[in-house]
Amino acid sequence: MASPWAATAHAPIERRLVGRARTDCAARLQTPGGDWHGRLWDLSETGARIHVAHPPAEGVLALLKWHHHEVFCRVVWSADDMCGVQFERRLSDDVVAETLGEAPVDRGPAASVGSIPVGQRRSRLRSVDDA
Repeated sequence: MASPWAATAHAPIERRLVGRARTDCAARLQTPGGDWHGRLWDLSETGARIHVAHPPAEGVLALLKWHHHEVFCRVVWSADDMCGVQFERRLSDDVVAETLGEAPVDRGPAASVGSIPVGQRRSRLRSVDDA
């Protein structure tokens, strides 16, 4: 028999805007109060989780460095031997893919200015269906 409270239970609220992917690489977190050397535990375009001994307190501004990347961030939570950071600016998909060991996302070539008809309205251009 189901509990009468089961119907009113709520799913936990997801706080992240973007899902994070698991990674494991050396990282350095620099703050005005000191440097922490540890491991980048997971990563997304908007934040990361870092495994460090005695992490900095919530609210501290920092510079996170890994591989040849660096990004300004703010510590949004801190516990035991981990902390979560939110990036000041969103990372590109290519930086995340490179860190995760994946191939960069191919977005195809940009539009060539020479292929854009000058002075013509789109409504006057013939479509394949009109032929």
